[in-house]
Amino acid sequence: MTSLVSVSVGVSNFDRPLLEELHSIATTLPHLVQNWAEPGNVDLDVRAYCRASHCVYQPYAPLRNVRFLSPTIRSVLDRLAEKYSVSLYVVILRFFIQSGAAVIPRSTKKEHLEENLLAFEFRLEAEEMQSLGWLLSDPV
Repeated sequence: MTSLVSVSVGVSNFDRPLLEELHSIATTLPHLVQNWAEPGNVDLDVRAYCRASHCVYQPYAPLRNVRFLSPTIRSVLDRLAEKYSVSLYVVILRFFIQSGAAVIPRSTKKEHLEENLLAFEFRLEAEEMQSLGWLLSDPV
């Protein structure tokens, strides 16, 4: 009997040069890259690597430090939350989902879990994505 072994690799906190170094020596390339990102700082260089290498990009804890976002980004999030009648956390989830990232929002509260689903009820316009750090030339 022959058994098949499947290997998947994920990495965290890798910048583009480190990913390229790994690419040059690894026999199995990452299937997932998990890095810190938030609106206004979306890790575009690593995201481009992921797209070219067919691996998934996952921002970790993109909702954790909302209170420390720049006033400009916070203002944009507040405006979009009002426009779409959702919380700014839902806007952030929508932003990352729409940018092609894999998100796993963490919550133990039923109302937050239900609220997270609202991220699938609307779509940000290209200019809104850009105002949160996404380039208009990137697919959305």
